[in-house]
Amino acid sequence: MQDKLRNSKYGTQDTLEHITKRFDETTKRLFRDKKEPQYVVFGSPLDKDPSVGIRQGQLKLTGRVTFATCTGTN
Repeated sequence: MQDKLRNSKYGTQDTLEHITKRFDETTKRLFRDKKEPQYVVFGSPLDKDPSVGIRQGQLKLTGRVTFATCTGTN
């Protein structure tokens, strides 16, 4: 996620820690299919940066990226 958000206003250390925490608490636990996109809900509906997949406080990740993040693989 750090690479994905590097050039975004959401790429700060504090924000990355918050998004990672939300990922671990929710998205990671609910993940089932690496063919389906996954969402990390981390902010308010006003949070957006379409260039990195953030819309309405949700970071969109591909299923493959989610799988790699969950398993620690590339």
